Amino acid sequence: METSAAPALKERPVVLIVEDEPGDAHLIRIQLLERDPRAFEVLMADSLESARRTLAERPEGLPDVVLLDLNLPDSTGLETVRRMRGMVPDAPVVVLTGLDNPAAIGSALQGGAEDYLVKGGDGQTLRRAVRYAMLRHQRDEDARLAETVFTVTDSGIAVVATNGQIQRLNPAFRDMTDLGDDSEGRDRLSDVLLDEDGSRILPDTWPPKMGPEDYWEGEAWNARHGGDRFFTVIRLHAVRREDGSVARYVAVLHDITDRKLNEEKLARQATHDHLTGLPNRFLFLDRSDAALRTAQRYSVRCAMLYVDLDGFKPVNDTLGHAAGDRVLQGVARRLGDAVRSSDTVARLGGDEFAILLPNCTAADAVAMAAKVVDSVRAPFELPEGEARVTASVGIATFPDDGVEAKEILSAADEAMYTAKKTGKNRFSGKDGSETALWLEKNQVPTG
Repeated sequence: METSAAPALKERPVVLIVEDEPGDAHLIRIQLLERDPRAFEVLMADSLESARRTLAERPEGLPDVVLLDLNLPDSTGLETVRRMRGMVPDAPVVVLTGLDNPAAIGSALQGGAEDYLVKGGDGQTLRRAVRYAMLRHQRDEDARLAETVFTVTDSGIAVVATNGQIQRLNPAFRDMTDLGDDSEGRDRLSDVLLDEDGSRILPDTWPPKMGPEDYWEGEAWNARHGGDRFFTVIRLHAVRREDGSVARYVAVLHDITDRKLNEEKLARQATHDHLTGLPNRFLFLDRSDAALRTAQRYSVRCAMLYVDLDGFKPVNDTLGHAAGDRVLQGVARRLGDAVRSSDTVARLGGDEFAILLPNCTAADAVAMAAKVVDSVRAPFELPEGEARVTASVGIATFPDDGVEAKEILSAADEAMYTAKKTGKNRFSGKDGSETALWLEKNQVPTG
């Protein structure tokens, strides 16, 4: 028998006795209360009409159990049970019969009675029958409620055998995974819960190792059989017998795709520019710190380019801010096309961009700066008209211009202003820097 909490019964249940024989009714009442006068609250009625009036006058609600004689002045046989069930649809009905009549008892049970009792039995049997009827009725109600929840819940539920084989799936589980009824009794849970690359989500060993609260939990991007992606939190609960052994497992899938996408969106908004989709200053510096640690470890060089657009304000003033936004997006695309896959292009704000060049010599940085200047100067064809901007680019390198990300970026910013002061639409190193000296020594055209 699987462990489950027994339904809680009322401390003092209300029993309605519907019996037209005064002696039988009196004896039943005495037997109910002989052990404890407060064990039950007893209501008495000698007909269905009397029972109806008693219930109508009772503001506290319906009884918890009905002890019903089949043959009453205003009703007999199966009709008595049916009419009583109509009055008390949520209370168990125990039929009282004067003799062991299988046919009558069978009809009564089919008509909705919970149990039957032969009159004249002992009090212990009566009390036990009353409590058992209440208990079984409550368990049946709980089972119906559980079945309803199983059917209508948005969470996917799978009942799984101890060997991992699926025994039953609810509609939500089928909808999430596109599994059909033929999966029940055939497929193993670990074979049907797959992530987007086809790998198993559950651990290879079955059953998964349970935590202290007797469940295993995981989360992953799943792939439906139709190919759609959805993100789930998966919980596998052990259902144990009274001796502690596992009777079966219940797997619960919660589709949290919308929440996951919102979390990813918020995370991206914290690290990316909303207009261009490029990394923002925070992410740029984070990646720069990582690149500098690698450069120090392997004694290699790296560089940063600071890019500021020339002539961007007139575009905003003449063509409008929407056109200006399209220019910024176009510049972002051009910079992305110009760099290597290992490089990072970021928008720092306004019309300023930065480029991280890991494992890059001074000559490589100069070549990239020239490429950037050349790519930006091409005109942009917009719905509002043609827009032209150019780029002033500052170059700074590690370790010549600094050993920390902010220090090197500041040096590149200073170098960019040198490029602006000397004519714009060009690139430059910081005055007196190794890059500036290298450009001068090699007589590299900077515009």
